[in-house]
Amino acid sequence: SSDLLQVRSQEGILHVSREGTQPTKDYCILYNPSWTSLPESLDNVTLYKLENFTNTALCKPSDVPPGGFKGNAIMVTNGTCSPLEKATIAQDNGAGMLLLVSKNGIITPTDNKTLFKNVTIPVIAIRYGDVMDMQKTLGDRKS
Repeated sequence: SSDLLQVRSQEGILHVSREGTQPTKDYCILYNPSWTSLPESLDNVTLYKLENFTNTALCKPSDVPPGGFKGNAIMVTNGTCSPLEKATIAQDNGAGMLLLVSKNGIITPTDNKTLFKNVTIPVIAIRYGDVMDMQKTLGDRKS
């Protein structure tokens, strides 16, 4: 017999705008509803400034920029260490949300949540191609 790991996955939409104005664009995301709950509609969303840190894996405290993440949603490269290790470092340094960017499709965040009970920020997965599209379409100042 083989052991199977069952992972719950939920699809969602990341609504991105340029500093809260037009144009806006929507991107598909995946998240693990066992870890993260997201609003059902745009009426009760939290706005975050979106910061691109895909040049780092965020696996050690030295990957954090001086001054931390200032409540922003941060995008980091998936892999190297576990999603919840990244989330712990992100949350401990002031991030409001963690977006795991994957070059190889979009992968639902999985990990042993019991080891990281204190992680409360949303952790979502997004495609690298969508991050590149955001840069091209909306520029650097996104929320």
